[in-house]
Amino acid sequence: MALITVYYRGLTYQRIIYRDGYTLWELMSDVGGVLGLYFGLTIITVYEIAVFLTLVDREPAEVHRPPPARAFTRRLLYNNENFLKNERLVPTIF
Repeated sequence: MALITVYYRGLTYQRIIYRDGYTLWELMSDVGGVLGLYFGLTIITVYEIAVFLTLVDREPAEVHRPPPARAFTRRLLYNNENFLKNERLVPTIF
């Protein structure tokens, strides 16, 4: 007959507890927050597009050309009373 002696290193044990790392309420809260963010951005984008389309004139771009700039001519410069107060000579433009 044989005698077997078993010794323990210590009287400690490891307890493993499994629990939810992400509860259902946390999941619903995060999904609701993300959906609210995306729906809010979508609504703002749709509103901005609607405002843009209603405020833009529907005429072609050729109609909205700026008026041609007035060329400085001698007549325009010499006939301007405020310009000739210094009584200096007007330089030739061309």
